[in-house]
Amino acid sequence: MKLRWQIFVLVVMLAGLSLAGCQKEISDPDGGSNGRLCTGCEFLPACDSSYYVYVDSTANGVDSNYNLITIEGDSSINGRKFYKMSTIGFFGEGIFFQCGGGDYQVYGRADQLGLNLDSLFGLLGGGGLPPGTLPQPGPLLINILKSSAGAGAQWTDNLYKASIFLINLSIDAKSTMLERLPSYQVLETNFTNVLRVRSNIVFSLTGSPDLELGQLDVWYASGVGIIRAQAISEGALVLDRKLARWQQ
Repeated sequence: MKLRWQIFVLVVMLAGLSLAGCQKEISDPDGGSNGRLCTGCEFLPACDSSYYVYVDSTANGVDSNYNLITIEGDSSINGRKFYKMSTIGFFGEGIFFQCGGGDYQVYGRADQLGLNLDSLFGLLGGGGLPPGTLPQPGPLLINILKSSAGAGAQWTDNLYKASIFLINLSIDAKSTMLERLPSYQVLETNFTNVLRVRSNIVFSLTGSPDLELGQLDVWYASGVGIIRAQAISEGALVLDRKLARWQQ
């Protein structure tokens, strides 16, 4: 169970980290950004030094997550310009974001999670391999949101894939644009133009039935960002994080 949670939390954290948004330098005509770097992403808007504070009902309703956004620069990844955010959560070397064409993408190193792939192989029905046989996970590129997608649209991101001794192992995040809502209330605030995305994490192994770890629902509000994130693993609610206050 610990291993299942390690892998599932990867996508939970990536969704939470996406609060920082895909960053690009823009000029605020009203001077609101005071010359700071700001996001041009409708559903993940923020500026350098913006912050978001969440309460989590699974943590007795106390402020459980404070996100202070720092933009450290940019880098070209797969021909696209990504902006690097400061160290957050598991990712000691930072996370990269971009949102070109309405594809909100997160890029980071999965190996920083320290996942035990040998144990994973055994969990899914494999075994008998010397430790270290499976290749370690490389960088992840995940589409956390496709803002132009219609309700019901689906997409899949591969998180890990390996082939050894005629056995194929795959870990995928299967996402669906669950709803496009005119309004949605979180705590005391009513947000407008809200998108709800559901992601399911699925393990596949040759000769074994697919194993679903759980699901993550994320609500994105236009002009604000992530207003709620809810995760269920093995039938239990493990996270229900709601936006309490923020400053852009």
